[in-house]
Amino acid sequence: MTKGASTRISELSSIISSATSKFDGYLSAQGLPTPSFDPGAPPFLPLPPDVAEAKQLVLEATDELHALIAGPLGTLFTPYHNHLISLHAINRFEIAKSFDFEATYDEIALSCGLNEFDVRRLLRTAMTYHIFHEPRPGVVAHTAASKFLAVAPGMEDSIALITEENWTSASKVVDAMIKWPGSQEPNQAGFQLANGTSESLFACLAKDPARAGRFANAMANLAQDPGFSPEHICQNYPWAELGTATIVDVGGSSGTFGIALAEHFPKLKIIVQDRPDVVQVASKQLPEALKQQVSFMAHDFFTEQLVKHADVYFFKWIFHDWSDKYSIQILRCLIPALKKGAKIILNEYIVPQPGEVSLLKEREIRAYDLTMLEMLNAKEREVGDWEKLFNEADPGFRVLSIKQPPAAKLGIVEAEWVGNEEVNGFH
Repeated sequence: MTKGASTRISELSSIISSATSKFDGYLSAQGLPTPSFDPGAPPFLPLPPDVAEAKQLVLEATDELHALIAGPLGTLFTPYHNHLISLHAINRFEIAKSFDFEATYDEIALSCGLNEFDVRRLLRTAMTYHIFHEPRPGVVAHTAASKFLAVAPGMEDSIALITEENWTSASKVVDAMIKWPGSQEPNQAGFQLANGTSESLFACLAKDPARAGRFANAMANLAQDPGFSPEHICQNYPWAELGTATIVDVGGSSGTFGIALAEHFPKLKIIVQDRPDVVQVASKQLPEALKQQVSFMAHDFFTEQLVKHADVYFFKWIFHDWSDKYSIQILRCLIPALKKGAKIILNEYIVPQPGEVSLLKEREIRAYDLTMLEMLNAKEREVGDWEKLFNEADPGFRVLSIKQPPAAKLGIVEAEWVGNEEVNGFH
């Protein structure tokens, strides 16, 4: 091993020791449980920013240390696909729900309609990832992860999305790239080859209520991640300076962001737009106290914007579902409604340049990017990609800022409509 590699190993060890001590010390001082694999361990711990940063440092340093110690061969063979086989079976056969505390392999097999040997091989594979454990020979007990899968609302649907939609589509991405080179069409991705269809993901979901419900529940479960909280966009944009402005939340689903914004800034008027079936349900669930401030409207963002001369048109995690071809269409559909100075605000991933953030953070974002490729032929975008998108949609758009709030998963892209006659000098 080279001197440089050895030095880095020592540095990482020191980082892990120091950050772990800070993390553990905070938990102890606050009377919070220390992380464990016990089934009663909480899935999330409330942490102040500095302790959350220490936690992240531990994760990043251990990730790099593992790669260094494992070496090239270990690094290349780390992402075993076989783990997904066991996770898929555990989820499909509801094994985590089949017992409360402990059960034998025979009992689980009988409950789930499987043979005992297959149950053993599947669960013992999962156990190597701390999902279930075997406290005594032949007896299976829950760990924190398996118990969370058994009881957490939406978790079962999230695992199903990964193993039954993403995984199968991912295996066909390269074939799709060969079949449809350079395609930007949402019905020419790995998903289509995996499902034997010429329809897009969204078209398929529209025809299958059970599948659509599973997808919606998985997305709702994902939104529970504190990094996706609407608090980040509420706190990191100067909404209060807009006064009595009108905000159009385009593709705003059930109004999670619009409602949060209304609660923070009572002078704002918010119009949430989405499909007719979505807004019909959401409007009935709107708290009475907000009905004078928040309203719902059916709208397809591939058609001309219905609300004219609003102050802000807001999109949360919409553009990552679409390739540039269709994202440009969405932006162009706004133009007839835009007054000079109108803001277009996007809440989306900002893919970092190599070296801007840790590899662990970058890996998460780039994993989402490949997920969009496999499912929709869409993508996450870097700073330059966002600037290019607005410029290609119309030179009357001017990108004002692109920033990444601390602790937030999604960044904020702010653009302004300056009008075609004022473009010179801005680009």
